Amino acid sequence: MSTSKNKMKKKLVIFDLDGTLVNAYRAVWRSLNYALKETGLPRIDHYSVQRNVGRGETKLIRSLVPENKVKKVLRLYRTHHKEALKHGVHFIPYAKGVLNRLHRQGYPMAIASNRPTRFTRIIMRELEMRPYFKYVICADRAPRAKPHPDILQMALQHFDRKPSEAVYVGDMTIDAISGRRARIKTVIVTTGSSLKREVLAEKPYKVIDRLDKFWPILKELE
Repeated sequence: MSTSKNKMKKKLVIFDLDGTLVNAYRAVWRSLNYALKETGLPRIDHYSVQRNVGRGETKLIRSLVPENKVKKVLRLYRTHHKEALKHGVHFIPYAKGVLNRLHRQGYPMAIASNRPTRFTRIIMRELEMRPYFKYVICADRAPRAKPHPDILQMALQHFDRKPSEAVYVGDMTIDAISGRRARIKTVIVTTGSSLKREVLAEKPYKVIDRLDKFWPILKELE
């Protein structure tokens, strides 16, 4: 006879991409500074770029360059970034091990990212990530980007899951906000763009400093 525990569906695990699973900051920094140089604008330091990644490429560039230069910088950035992402992008520590373990144990997984779809596909191809994920949704395929809850709600709808049947893992304040708005328990790992004190202020379910610490939290939720 099946027990109620055996009948329970495994949690849907939704991941952010940049800063949570992968480190692509150097590629973003290289592409942005290429575009700035070609436009005659001063270089931006790596830390400033990292702190502004995660809200989408247009918001990134708009936050760092004069408004009248945004369109040109964005065009140059996109052209360069297609190649920059093929070199130097790597997994955040422990990310691949966590994905392997979740995949082996049959957890359905999704990506919900503010990064444009075309660049997300390049990263996932280069790091051979696609087999882990049954669904990938990016902000350019949703009505609104994070911190709005749209892409998380789209992931729930794809898997026909309730918010209580999922957990979301991100690295930024906007992830904590979007998770709360979608009513999904949200775990923030402090390996990305936001500082620990910033994400704590948004009161996510848990805050961890390494992705391998996610595993006992998942078991606790189940």
